[in-house]
Amino acid sequence: MTNNKLKKVVLINQHTTYIFIDIINSFCKEYDEVVLVAGVVRPMAIPLDPKVKVVSIPMYNKKNIVTRIISWFLGFVKSVFLLNFYYRKHDVFVSTNPPLNNFITLFCKNKVSLLVYDVYPDGLIAAGFMTKNNLIYKIWASLNRKAFKKFKSIVAITNGMAKLLSTYVESSKILVVPAWANQSLSNVNDSNETNDFISKFNLKDKFLIIYSGNLGIKHDLESLVELAKNLTEYKDIEVLIIGEGFKKSIIEDLINNYNIKNCQLLPYLPANMFLSMLQAMQVGVVSLEKETSQISIPSKTFNILGVGKPIICLGTKESDLAELLEINQAGMSFTSDSIETLTSFVIKLYADKNYYAQLTENASKLSLKFSYKNADLILKDHLEKLI
Repeated sequence: MTNNKLKKVVLINQHTTYIFIDIINSFCKEYDEVVLVAGVVRPMAIPLDPKVKVVSIPMYNKKNIVTRIISWFLGFVKSVFLLNFYYRKHDVFVSTNPPLNNFITLFCKNKVSLLVYDVYPDGLIAAGFMTKNNLIYKIWASLNRKAFKKFKSIVAITNGMAKLLSTYVESSKILVVPAWANQSLSNVNDSNETNDFISKFNLKDKFLIIYSGNLGIKHDLESLVELAKNLTEYKDIEVLIIGEGFKKSIIEDLINNYNIKNCQLLPYLPANMFLSMLQAMQVGVVSLEKETSQISIPSKTFNILGVGKPIICLGTKESDLAELLEINQAGMSFTSDSIETLTSFVIKLYADKNYYAQLTENASKLSLKFSYKNADLILKDHLEKLI
């Protein structure tokens, strides 16, 4: 696979976390000079290869839609500047973070490959921000068709994404490579006695059902409070909702109105406690936005599977994630009108140790399909299609 002409590469991701870090480290095996252009780099236990040079661009600002767009634009402009004035002869591998990276081939002459985390502008339509009649959509879609033709390779992380992308570019250019769990998970202590998360929040001997992430307007988190309400007689079962976002005050009010003690709302955890939280849970929760459920599987899914825990999927039963869990019997999917079924499922997990053990075994086996070695597949595809 080695080619002496492939010496220098620039990788661009405005918000770089473990999946992209694994990709970067894989690229280090083939490239002599590796440059990461990023707004922030957040490794866990697996650091960047020391040969990587990090060049800063503006950070992704999630505060609101205006700050997001401004930070996308600033990050994109600086990336284009760097490619045209400092890295004109480098190969390039970019993610759709910021989404404007879709257009980067229109502004540079480098050989560029693309990793798609989210499909834009289709994601904006799915989220209800615009329709296909919107002028912005029409312009963006048109630019996609022009820009995508110039990418050497395109990697999608779900089949649903690949199907959407095929409306902009020929399918032969698209490779589907699923995301994967953080390599650090194997280093986390499984003991209730020494787990930092359990100690900090006094959760020893609790059966923990945990959601951690964005408390977004379209995430069904109310179902978790309703679940906790149904489980008040089970003193050892605790529901934790961790994160920030639009629904924080709604969830807080609901917990207070029900006056339940078995459901806690916690702020985002520091990075050094994230892995302990994953290991502490008995069941992980993934909440899907209905509109994007067919084109995205959140990365937290793979981390939950990586610690061998069953998953409760809240959202639509027609999602890629729901199908994945059902086929592999590693969890179940529920809608907001199936709280009683959800309650029964949790009680069975709690009371039937053999059933719980079977699902944890299934989750662990399933996680093996989503290995960090998938980063090598991305590298291989990139190198083969550069020629």
